[in-house]
Amino acid sequence: MKKSNRKGFTIVELVIVIAVIAILAAVLIPTFSNLIKKANESSDIQAVRQMNTFLAADGAVTPTTPGRLLDVLKEGGFDAENYKPLVANRAFFWDRSLNQILYVDTTNGEVLFPKKVEANQATWYSLNGSTTLFGQTATVTPPEAPAKEQEFTVANGADFIKVAEFVRNNKEFYKSLVKDPTGTKGTEGTITIVLSGDINLQGADINFTQDGTQGLNVVFKSSEEGVKRTISGLYISDQHTTTGNDSDGNAASNYGHSLFNYINDLTVQDVAIEYSVIGGFEASQAGFFAGQAQNVTFKNVSVTYSDIQGSRKVGVLCGYVHGKATFENVTIDSCTVTSAQGEAGIVFGVMEVSGISKNDTIVNGTITVTNSKVSVANINTVETVKDANNNEYTVVKYEEGGKTKYRVTTANFAFYSISNDPAKVDINNDGTGDLAAYEALNTWEAFSTKKGVK
Repeated sequence: MKKSNRKGFTIVELVIVIAVIAILAAVLIPTFSNLIKKANESSDIQAVRQMNTFLAADGAVTPTTPGRLLDVLKEGGFDAENYKPLVANRAFFWDRSLNQILYVDTTNGEVLFPKKVEANQATWYSLNGSTTLFGQTATVTPPEAPAKEQEFTVANGADFIKVAEFVRNNKEFYKSLVKDPTGTKGTEGTITIVLSGDINLQGADINFTQDGTQGLNVVFKSSEEGVKRTISGLYISDQHTTTGNDSDGNAASNYGHSLFNYINDLTVQDVAIEYSVIGGFEASQAGFFAGQAQNVTFKNVSVTYSDIQGSRKVGVLCGYVHGKATFENVTIDSCTVTSAQGEAGIVFGVMEVSGISKNDTIVNGTITVTNSKVSVANINTVETVKDANNNEYTVVKYEEGGKTKYRVTTANFAFYSISNDPAKVDINNDGTGDLAAYEALNTWEAFSTKKGVK
């Protein structure tokens, strides 16, 4: 047998080879990483360039609200709401004063593209719900522990986000104020949000509660009576929902996406909301201040240039109200309400008055609604149907859980019911109630003259 004279690598040679490979990797990997980052940044900038070209094109509608901006961009083939920058620490912002999309470094707020623009951060709105706020520092110090009567004073958007996160992260405590472990109703607490300055959220996706504040009282007010504070650039997405039940009684996390989702009494005084959006059709009972509330009071309040979307029971101020409403110097102007399954109004989605004494008015004061509209999204069908008695109803028809279902469509002010389980109309003529017979309140007179029933 012939002996092989092949010689292997020595340890020294292997160490040298490994060292050379390590040196090459140390040199080349950052180079490759930089090339990838530059390519991604180029792609991001190209997307911004295309969006701005479309916004500036002849015939393009200049958007007046963030929600309408997203609609305009979708018409041009840009789903900006769901497109995230490819480079880390980057964000897309719409500057409404320029009507341009900006590509921003989130570490310092520098506008990377377009270059040399006179950007005004006060008019920025994030396309992606970024909670990174520029030019703002949180000044509020939340208490070490929640309390039954809790007051938070917030001076800016950074404070607002910090307090919202504190309340949301302590949901079990707030929940305990309302129900004990056996489920018995307990003593109600109150959360008061005092605005000592204007709140610019720059499109931050934020709210105070998901689960946990059912039954609490909530107050939003200015630190100075008669001096209105403005919340601008608020975005509340479908991710902020409250656990509830669907129309068949099955557990579902599809209620809410409001500043407070499900509360008891609500008071709002000397507060304005502008250039803000509630986005998404996955959650029902949606309104800027509350998804569901009992008695509500609005004094010196306005909501302007804002858009709200929801599944059903959708309105600008609240989605679902179970008691009385008081208005004093309240305006809704240039707002749109869009629902997927109807039961939507400009002011409230539905008012239910089963707990109000007979002949008591459910609405006191006045509210002014201008340049605002409510509609049903084209993802479902609006059609005219008849019941067994040949009565006609305009309804939203949709599929859910393998069944065809119906809901009332839209009202200029709100839908009205004397019960939280209103009479059902049999549309399919199968002996079961298919349609909740809410009454549409389309004029101020109809809205303001309704009475209680108890």
